Amino acid sequence: MKIQYVFLGVLALAVIAFVYRIVRYKGFKAALFGARILSTVGEVPTRERGLGLSCLSMRVHVLEEKGGRGTAVGLEVVSTGAARPYILTMILGCEQARDLEKLLSRALQYAAQ
Repeated sequence: MKIQYVFLGVLALAVIAFVYRIVRYKGFKAALFGARILSTVGEVPTRERGLGLSCLSMRVHVLEEKGGRGTAVGLEVVSTGAARPYILTMILGCEQARDLEKLLSRALQYAAQ
C-alpha cells in the first residue's frame, strides 16, 4: 500500500473524529474543551499587545463535566491578529479554580502595595 493512502486515511480519521466532537459538544470551542459550554462568564483583554501585534484576551466559561457529573471552569486564551491567531483552552476543576482565585487575589494584594 502506498504511504500517501495511509497518510490520507489517518488525516480523514482525524477530521471525522473532530467533526464528531463538534456535533457531540455542540460547537467548535466546546469541541476544543471536550465538554459542553453551559455559559460564558466574561472576557478580560490583556493590558499590552502580544508579540506580532496580536491582541490577547482570556475568556472564562462554565463547562459541563463529562457524563453530566457536575461543572468545571474553562479558561480560553485567544490571540487575534494577522500574524498568528490561536486558541488555547484549559479546564479547571472547582478546587483548581479556587486555588487560582487565591493566587490571583494574593498577586492583586501585592500589586496594590
